Amino acid sequence: MQEVRGGACTEVHGLGGFRHFHCDAKNAEVCFVMSIATGEVYWHWRTPASSPLVRVWVWGYNGTPVTGDYDMWMVAPHISRLGRDVTIHSNKDTHGRSAASAFTTDFIRALNIACARTDRPVFNHGAEAQNVSFTQALDKELVVFFPGTMRPIMLSRVLLPGILHDLLLYGYLVVRNPKWMNGVTLGIEDMAEAAGQFPEDGGVRAGLKDVAKLRQGAASLLQARYREKQGGAPVMVSEDWTKRYHTLRYFRAIGRMPDSSDSIETLMLPPEALPQAGPGSAVDERREVVALGLELERTFKRTHFIEEDGHVSPVDQTDRR
Repeated sequence: MQEVRGGACTEVHGLGGFRHFHCDAKNAEVCFVMSIATGEVYWHWRTPASSPLVRVWVWGYNGTPVTGDYDMWMVAPHISRLGRDVTIHSNKDTHGRSAASAFTTDFIRALNIACARTDRPVFNHGAEAQNVSFTQALDKELVVFFPGTMRPIMLSRVLLPGILHDLLLYGYLVVRNPKWMNGVTLGIEDMAEAAGQFPEDGGVRAGLKDVAKLRQGAASLLQARYREKQGGAPVMVSEDWTKRYHTLRYFRAIGRMPDSSDSIETLMLPPEALPQAGPGSAVDERREVVALGLELERTFKRTHFIEEDGHVSPVDQTDRR
């Protein structure tokens, strides 16, 4: 897809307030446009006469309309569905590598079958919770699907600690990303750790650049704070630092979620959300799933980096050594 600055089809449709994109030769009869004012994306037939704009429900990242796959934030199966293998494996996928348990891998396959997309899958990789590397900021809201009779809901990220507490309370396995508890690196910054082994890789170089910016920014902020305490000018914290602070704050809240071993009161979810067991009805089951989740979090880490298909990927997996 390539942005065009003008042309006959732009003039015909009167799209002065839009950015205009032409598809490749395979889809040459279609154009995509994005509203400069709102970021809304539409498509239309590339015809000599004006044709209707059809809304496309995708975001535009950095001003470019993007379509992609469906990302899962967390998969939390009931302990009765786990089987023997709860190990988190590093799996090769279309994006490089991602981590997932055997249950999640089977679940991804089932979702693509249900969506009739086995030939062109829309679920392609493990959940964000099971990927130490490339940690992304939490969206403001997440869609939550329940195994009970309750319909899916949009949930604010502020409520996640309470929801995860209730899942554990009912015997559902919650495995959190270890970086939510104590990590600070985000996105491609993790790739800097592979500099000694793969110094020429493009992703590694980008990671080194971002980590250098992070360190320089931290040093500058500390120096400015020191000068402020000595009577200097007040410090204006940059937007980047504010965004990172808020990202880490939400992660830490998940890391400090209430312990369902001690608190057996449901905090968030009504009974129809989770049909399996219930508070106080399966104490041993609840203790087992809490202990298993903590053990998987303790042993889940980035073990090394690997070069595949011309680029370097981190390997996130269970390591019980």
